[in-house]
Amino acid sequence: MNNGKITTSDCQHENEQHSFRFVAALFEDEPVFVDFSDEENQKVVTLDTDPLVDDDSEEPNAQQEQQQTNGTDESGDIEMTTTQEPSEQQQQQQPKRKKKKIPKHHTIVVSLSSDGNYIFTGTNKGYLNIISATTLETIRSLKVCNSNIKGIEICKNLSKIVINSSDRIARQYKLPPMSDLEYGEFELEHKYQDVVNRLQWNTLKFNHTGEYLCASTLGATHDIYIWETSMGSLIKILEGSNEELIDVDWNYRNVAIVANGMDTGMKI
Repeated sequence: MNNGKITTSDCQHENEQHSFRFVAALFEDEPVFVDFSDEENQKVVTLDTDPLVDDDSEEPNAQQEQQQTNGTDESGDIEMTTTQEPSEQQQQQQPKRKKKKIPKHHTIVVSLSSDGNYIFTGTNKGYLNIISATTLETIRSLKVCNSNIKGIEICKNLSKIVINSSDRIARQYKLPPMSDLEYGEFELEHKYQDVVNRLQWNTLKFNHTGEYLCASTLGATHDIYIWETSMGSLIKILEGSNEELIDVDWNYRNVAIVANGMDTGMKI
């Protein structure tokens, strides 16, 4: 798929029939959920981008916006305000502006849980949206940061999630049980950052047990950082690359890490 990042998952259901599903974050377009499990009924569904916002959140609802525009007294009644209407000459002098509808949020990255039941999306305003893969409706939204979310990595055993953002911090959360994902607590366990060199993280990956996390760096250094996830401590820095490492992943069987260089390709 052009200009998109695709995450695939081979999902096993209760009837033990494998289905082929993937989600994609598209460039300058809405994210999509694709289900090819049924050849006769293939689905491509657009996912919602805007997060769920509570009434008491920072974003005002329509009634609050009206009250802010007109003004209210202490009793809650709307106060009448008078404004001077512009003259016909002033109206003719004012340039006509075309109204352009700009979406509040853009989905930058998407990830599908290993069980195939939930879709996690990250927006350009730091919101993590959780979407049910069954109903394709947003069930929960979390404000993670005030910058772009550019990476989401979910542990294979669904115990942890790490969110990479453009503020140079990767945040690791403890996931609630999948049955309580809508109301369970997302506990912030660790923040991974380089306070000295102020490095950006390109890609983050858990190992198959979630005990370790590795990351490729964006910046002057071309290293791979490895942390132990229970305490959040840095245990190893792999050096020696002469080029920027874009992607990184674990080789579970050979206990090795593979990285993709910008110029020369794959390194092990």
